[in-house]
Amino acid sequence: MTWGAVQAQQNPAAQTATPQVQPLSTPAQHERQPNADPVLLRIQAPWHDALDLTEQDLLALPQVEVRTSTSWTDGVRSFQGPLLRDVLKLAGRERDVQNMHLLAKSLNDYHAQIPASDAWKWNVIIALRMNGHPLSRRDKGPLWIIYPRDSHAELKRPHYDHRWPWQLHLIELHERP
Repeated sequence: MTWGAVQAQQNPAAQTATPQVQPLSTPAQHERQPNADPVLLRIQAPWHDALDLTEQDLLALPQVEVRTSTSWTDGVRSFQGPLLRDVLKLAGRERDVQNMHLLAKSLNDYHAQIPASDAWKWNVIIALRMNGHPLSRRDKGPLWIIYPRDSHAELKRPHYDHRWPWQLHLIELHERP
């Protein structure tokens, strides 16, 4: 499925409440040229063909900033990217997605099981930037799932550390295990 097909399926009336994060931008209006940019993220859902997203597609979504510490970086860092829930909405059937499980796969073969409900419970983002700089593979990029850990004491528990896959390249949506 192409980005244009997803945009055609979007239903503005189905938008959720505004997240309590600082918006960095609004969606950009753009036309994507076929094969213009490499695919950074593929989303697979049982109800449609795979959805391939480029950096341009991800940047066209509202960008937010999450300032938080992580178990893998020193001190508090600023991460920027779209909300995970906004990316998941592109798969359609938002109600179904909220009750599913994500299998997030990384370029380094790491796999994380994440309840999709996390994306609606917290302002989880798919970071493309850290401290204003694009994430490189060396810096856990190009995509890294980031939880607003410092905003919620519960997220500081080690139980959540496995839900932060970096070098993210694939999200598969599955029924809850």
